[in-house]
Amino acid sequence: LACHSVLAAPRAARLPNIVVVFCDDLGWGDLGCQGAQGIRTPHLDRMAREGTRFTRFYVAQAVCSASRTALLTGCYPNRVGIHGALGPKQPIGLHPDETTLAEVWFDGVNKLAYLSDSSRMDFPPNWYTTDR
Repeated sequence: LACHSVLAAPRAARLPNIVVVFCDDLGWGDLGCQGAQGIRTPHLDRMAREGTRFTRFYVAQAVCSASRTALLTGCYPNRVGIHGALGPKQPIGLHPDETTLAEVWFDGVNKLAYLSDSSRMDFPPNWYTTDR
């Protein structure tokens, strides 16, 4: 009966909120929920306490641009032309034909937000995944 009520619920009512926190150079003990003593992270701690935590995640490469590419596309970064960390003025990026995780999740019903650091603000137009 409980399964039936979940399956019978309107689609929008049963969609989960998905928040991906992807940080460069974040150490295992840098968050309160991971045991940090000198750093207060109450909002992240609450999200960890109330949500689902995935604590065994490995990235395809150990640098920001390539690891973010792997997360966004599900592809090995070298396959899509990202071979390491990109500087703010490098004239390369994800090809517009690459399908990103955001495009798979966003179907017109779900809301989508993308927050990032500001170090990549000099890319040419249409190179941001948010421009798609």
